[in-house]
Amino acid sequence: MFDLPTYIVLDVPPPASDYIKAMRRRFDPERADVPVEITIAGSSGLGTIAAGQRPDLVFRTIADVASKFSPFVSSFLRVKKFRGTGIIYFEPANPLNFIQIHFALESSGILFNPNPFPFTPHCTIRLKKGIRIGEIRESLLMTPPECEFSLKTISVYSYENEKMKSKLLYRSYLGC
Repeated sequence: MFDLPTYIVLDVPPPASDYIKAMRRRFDPERADVPVEITIAGSSGLGTIAAGQRPDLVFRTIADVASKFSPFVSSFLRVKKFRGTGIIYFEPANPLNFIQIHFALESSGILFNPNPFPFTPHCTIRLKKGIRIGEIRESLLMTPPECEFSLKTISVYSYENEKMKSKLLYRSYLGC
């Protein structure tokens, strides 16, 4: 297990997730049905979960980390773009909560693949390559959903890169 890119995320619930899926349908239709989440490990800071680990131990460790954090409320502040890429994302409020969970996973004993990017809590809207200047301008004019949401679950997804097909491998609840 963990041979495919495997991420640890916090799931964004409706109605915020519905809004984000609508934005994805507009700006990156291939990703419209990808789970709406804020990545904690996989795309920035910690890399994806390294292959060769026992899934039961990894999942038990994630459950242990999740139990140490209470569910929390967040919202999205603004739309941003990762420098030098076509990746457009919503920046969440209250970054400290995300950073604390990220660092707890980093010291948990789970092995992660290397990642050159610093940890940046984010919810990806557009991942498509080959973005044009007009598309960047239009994307950056998006407004985030105007609602708060409660983050209660931490999930592990694997992805088939070319197809962006996700598979839920594990889910746990914060504070349990």
